[in-house]
Formats: sequence, C-alpha cells, structure tokens
Amino acid sequence: MHKASILLRNIKLDNTVQMKIIPVSEAEVKTIIMSLRPKNSTGYDGIPNKILKHCVHSISKPLTFVYNCSLITRIFPESCKFATV
Repeated sequence: MHKASILLRNIKLDNTVQMKIIPVSEAEVKTIIMSLRPKNSTGYDGIPNKILKHCVHSISKPLTFVYNCSLITRIFPESCKFATV
C-alpha cells in the first residue's frame, strides 16, 4: 500500500483545517480588471480585455455579486473552469 493511502486513512476529520470563505470586494474586482493588459484578443468568454477595462465601473458590482455567490454556494459555471492558453 502507498504511504499516501495509509496517511489518508488515518486522518481524523476533527483535526482537519477548514478553508474560510473570504468575500471579494468590488474594489478588488476593479483592481484586477484594470491590471489586465489592454488586448483585443479574447478568452473563453469572447470578451476582450479592452472592453472589460472600458466598462469596469458598470460591471464591477454585478461581477462581485456573481463571484461571491459562487464562493458561498461552491457552484462555479463550467465555462469558468477552463483557460485559453
């Protein structure tokens, strides 16, 4: 048996550390959007960074709400689980 399997079987649930959910602020969302490179190329969502930066003040509040809902419910849209490389 692998060492990792033995360790996992011996873990007591009361000793595990739980991850705290820290809400995302609207200011953080704005900062992240404004730090993006102003490119015309798009990601999986089809929206170029230039457009995001242009309408940051209009979209930051709804995006913050969606992000925090996803964190609280632990439900993430399938499209957010992919990256275009």
